[in-house]
Amino acid sequence: MVIYERCGYTQEDAAEQIITKILFGLDIDKRAFQLAYFTLLMKARQYNRRILSVGIRRNLYFIRDSSILSAVVIDQLFQDLPTVRTDLFTLAEDLRDATCFGSIIDVTMVD
Repeated sequence: MVIYERCGYTQEDAAEQIITKILFGLDIDKRAFQLAYFTLLMKARQYNRRILSVGIRRNLYFIRDSSILSAVVIDQLFQDLPTVRTDLFTLAEDLRDATCFGSIIDVTMVD
């Protein structure tokens, strides 16, 4: 926090900026995500008492199985964008059993 204060930020602004602009995360387990996010917000609240009522946008998420995103849905939504459709098929296949395999998933790079 000292670094931010030296740059002219208040503790309240710094706590909010760290959560919204600096921290990005993707967890493989929903419960681990919830605990990490709770811990992060409690730490931020130490510096900004209003952080819970401000409605900040977080950049922390957890991986879900891609069974929600079916091939039919991808086809219908992206029929005019073949490259995007192909990339989504690849990603959906990679994340099909995400909650089961977790960190051993090898996600294919797409452009």
